[in-house]
Amino acid sequence: MINRYPISNIKISVINISATISFLSKSIKNKHLSYVCVTNARTTYLANNDLEYCNIQNNSLLTVPDGAPLIWIAHNQGFKGVDKVSGKDLMDAIFDISVEKDYSHYFYGSTPQTISQLQNNIKENVLGIDIKGAISPPFQPLEKFDIDSLANEINSLKPTFFGVDWELQNKNDLLRYYNQNWIIQFVLVLV
Repeated sequence: MINRYPISNIKISVINISATISFLSKSIKNKHLSYVCVTNARTTYLANNDLEYCNIQNNSLLTVPDGAPLIWIAHNQGFKGVDKVSGKDLMDAIFDISVEKDYSHYFYGSTPQTISQLQNNIKENVLGIDIKGAISPPFQPLEKFDIDSLANEINSLKPTFFGVDWELQNKNDLLRYYNQNWIIQFVLVLV
């Protein structure tokens, strides 16, 4: 368990990028299934004004600090080892060890062009990476999307990491579905 420091109601993990990668590697090895929230000042504000969203952040395996204001607060509270863990830096670090550790990935969100470009860039830069799939759902309420089919596909493909890039309300809905129906190793929620 990683300690957390409070910013009002939200609790941010006391962590940096190397500790995050080490902790995730151990969690995967031990089959500790959960999700990671990459949290910045905006999402911290939103979580402190939305109890349900705050609970999602606080119940994560990790809620990593992405941004200087969160780091300053940690340092002011005496947590000097805390450093920025941005979504991009975290994903790059995970990709760097994915082939060696046999991690696989599935991506969800954004536009079809962006998700296609993301896959192409990763495959060019990380030879041998296992991308199980990617989907750009239509921009609509999640209940209009066939989330059960997606859950079945994810459960069948069993990716190590499920990368999510979607706006706040749909992330809340997706995590509710995840907690009820999905058997996957990690959900990495990107800001």
